[in-house]
Amino acid sequence: MVPGVADGQGALEMEGMVHSGKLVGGIRQGHWVERWAIGSVLEGPYLDGKLHGHWVERYPNGEVWEPEYRNGERVR
Repeated sequence: MVPGVADGQGALEMEGMVHSGKLVGGIRQGHWVERWAIGSVLEGPYLDGKLHGHWVERYPNGEVWEPEYRNGERVR
């Protein structure tokens, strides 16, 4: 553990959003849940601080999207 660098499980609230997950050396790793004040919920994995893998995006109007990300980029 490096002094002054966040490590471990927790939640970060900023600008109407709550981000919950794990930080390793201050970088997002593993499964995260991001809740927006407008009611949207995004869930999925981070790898080395970048979106990577299968995500589920749920919106207040009932829409659900399930995009794939690789190295922070949406796979089309």
